[in-house]
Amino acid sequence: MLIAWSLAVGYFPRVNPALSTRAAVVLAVTAALLFFLALLLHELAHSFVAIREGLAVRRITLFIFGGVAQMAKEPSTAGGEFRMAIAGPLMSIAIGGISWALSRLDEGPVHLLFQYLGFINLVVAGFNLIPAFPLDGGRVLRSSIWYFTGDLTRATRIATVVGQGFAYLLIGLGVLQVVSGRLGDGIWLVFIGWFLLQAAQAGYQQMLIRRALRGLKVRDLMREDAATVSAGITVGEFVHDYLLRSPDSEFSVVDGGQFRGLISLDDVKKVPRERWNEVLVEEAMTPEAECATVPAAQNAFDAFLTIAAVPAGHAIVLDGHRLVGTLARRDVLARIRNRLVLEA
Repeated sequence: MLIAWSLAVGYFPRVNPALSTRAAVVLAVTAALLFFLALLLHELAHSFVAIREGLAVRRITLFIFGGVAQMAKEPSTAGGEFRMAIAGPLMSIAIGGISWALSRLDEGPVHLLFQYLGFINLVVAGFNLIPAFPLDGGRVLRSSIWYFTGDLTRATRIATVVGQGFAYLLIGLGVLQVVSGRLGDGIWLVFIGWFLLQAAQAGYQQMLIRRALRGLKVRDLMREDAATVSAGITVGEFVHDYLLRSPDSEFSVVDGGQFRGLISLDDVKKVPRERWNEVLVEEAMTPEAECATVPAAQNAFDAFLTIAAVPAGHAIVLDGHRLVGTLARRDVLARIRNRLVLEA
C-alpha cells in the first residue's frame, strides 16, 4: 500500500505530468503488485537452488527490503551457499532486464510501468549484493572466505564485520545528508544503515546458536520433572492439594498420560471462588491448542526459535500427545553458552 501510494502521488505524476489521476492510480497498483511478484520470484530462486542442494525451505517472509527464505539448516559447502545466495540477485537482474526491454516496446503508460519495474528490480539486486551478512552479498562474501579458509565461523565473523562497516558508513552518510539539509534522504540512509547493522548482528548470533545446538534434539535438552495434575479433579482440589503446596504456579493437565492443556494461577482467578468445588480442572485450563508445545524429536534450533517467541519462556514437550517433559529457554541458553565457551 505504501509503494502504491508513493507511486500514485509521486513517481508516475512526476515522470509524466500529463497522466490523469485515474491512470496514475491504476499504474501504481499494477506496479506494486508486479513488484511484490518480483520479490517473491527472487526468494523462490533462492528456494529452488536450496532444494536442489538438499535443504528444506520452511517458509518465505517478504518485507520492505525484500524477503527471507527460512531453511531447515545451513548449506554444508561453500559452493552450495554461493549458488543459493547468488540465485536471488540474478533473478532480480533478469526481471529488471526483461522489464527494461519491454519498456522499449511502448511509449505510453506501459512504458512507464516497465521502466519502473526495470529500475526497482535492479535496485533490489544491487541492495542485496551489498556484502553485508546476512544479505545475499554477505552470503556470497562468506562463501568465498569459507572456500579459501575452510572455516565457516571465521568466514561468518569476517562477513559480519564487513557488513557492520557498510552499515556504519551508510549511517554516517545519512547524518551528513541531514546536516546538509537533505533531511528525507538522510533519514532514509540512516534507517537502511540501522537495518543492515541489526541484520548483520542477528545473522552472526543465529549462526553461533545454530552451531552450538547442532546435532541436538529437544529430548536432549528438556527437563522430565514436569509438574502435572489430573484433568478430572476440581479447581478447589487443585488449589489446596497442588497450587498451595508447590512453588510452581503452572501445571500440565494430563489424562491417562495424554497432555490436555495447562492450568495456572491466572486460570484459577477466572473461576468464581464459590464454584471452585464444582468446576473441573479440564474446564478451567488453557487447552492444548493454545499452549506452546514442541515435539521431543524436533531439532533443538527450531525448538529454540519457538520458545524464544513465547512470553513464558518455556514449552511443553510431547511425544505424540503424551507429555514427556518441558523445555525452558534458560536451559537452552545455558547449553549454548557452555558449548560456545568450550569451543572457544
